[in-house]
Amino acid sequence: MIEGLFLLILGCIIVYEIAKAVGFGKACAALSIAGIMAHELAHAVGCLVFRVKIHQISFLRVEWVGGKFAQLNGDVNCEGPKSAFAAIAITFAPLVGGLLWLLAIACGMSLVQASGADPMYTFLLWVLAFSIASTARPSIPDCSNMMATIWKYPGQFLVALLGMLAGGLAWWYFAPTLTEGWSVVATVAAVLVPGWALSKVYQKGRGQ
Repeated sequence: MIEGLFLLILGCIIVYEIAKAVGFGKACAALSIAGIMAHELAHAVGCLVFRVKIHQISFLRVEWVGGKFAQLNGDVNCEGPKSAFAAIAITFAPLVGGLLWLLAIACGMSLVQASGADPMYTFLLWVLAFSIASTARPSIPDCSNMMATIWKYPGQFLVALLGMLAGGLAWWYFAPTLTEGWSVVATVAAVLVPGWALSKVYQKGRGQ
């Protein structure tokens, strides 16, 4: 199921960018409101988990150029993470959050269809899914901030990356049969936990 969610996110991002490019920027902005707020909330949660001080949060901000509407955006102004893994996790928190939100939406759709409720609810859930999926990718500033931390702690980054790759490959090879929902959660944990653990061991060993 996780492969399908990744494809859904990729497809929504492509459709969103094409729609913006051909002149539907305002419509895309309206559809992205929920996704932008979910994106910034994920960054904020990542900061709290890794004890990174947050200075200011803007869940939704209107940007103007030349007195005209340009786009909707958000921002989490925080201190720089003190570890490469924290920087990676905070940067990609919207993607992880997006996967979990889409999983919850899929469960909601199943309940709506099973209950025989008005199909409009299913349509609204699809709109919400598009909003979250199309904004789940890290932004360019997010990636720039992550790279600044990675350059500062290259050893931590390599060890964390090794742990995530090893965890992901081990899970892919040895994964037990789980329900679709738990499979998504377990896959995310299998990738992140080994990277975090090895990064912490490396940090303590180097006194960082």
